[in-house]
Amino acid sequence: ASDMNTLLTLLTLLQVRDIIDRNCDPDNEPFVVSELLSDEFRQIADESDVRDIVVSSELVSLLLVQLAENPGLLDLYQDLFDADGAEIYLKPAAYYVKEGATTSFMTIVDAANERGEIAIGYRLQAESGLKKKAFGVYVNTRKNEQVTLGEGDMVVVIATDDGMPAVRPSPSLVAGNVVSG
Repeated sequence: ASDMNTLLTLLTLLQVRDIIDRNCDPDNEPFVVSELLSDEFRQIADESDVRDIVVSSELVSLLLVQLAENPGLLDLYQDLFDADGAEIYLKPAAYYVKEGATTSFMTIVDAANERGEIAIGYRLQAESGLKKKAFGVYVNTRKNEQVTLGEGDMVVVIATDDGMPAVRPSPSLVAGNVVSG
């Protein structure tokens, strides 16, 4: 039964991929992700141009390797996978830095830390519709990387709740490149 389910999943994914290829702009086509419970049919997926699969056992293996190398990550993963734990949010860049100012990503990390959040990347509004640019999402950013975030750009953060203010910070709260308050 499991093999049949996997084959049906692959067949459905191939059909969806064909529909997308025939009807969508290649620069703006959607991602379709399907989970395979076994790596057994991975070769079929690889040979048939199915690019959007996740193999459960592979994810678990990678997670276990990370935990073996760095046991301190256990609390983080438990919190991330807990329904009441931290989540990943996109929050307006203006909450962290002055719009249009060029700053290091470390400045954004520090500003997020002051809010009790962990900045892990950013999303550029100008690239949000471009698949080839990963929809403008940049994660695992080097701390010394210079970044210019403008109106509509977002910071990717890990936080325990949304915690977004009801209104955007006023310009009077902006000091230098970092938003205070």
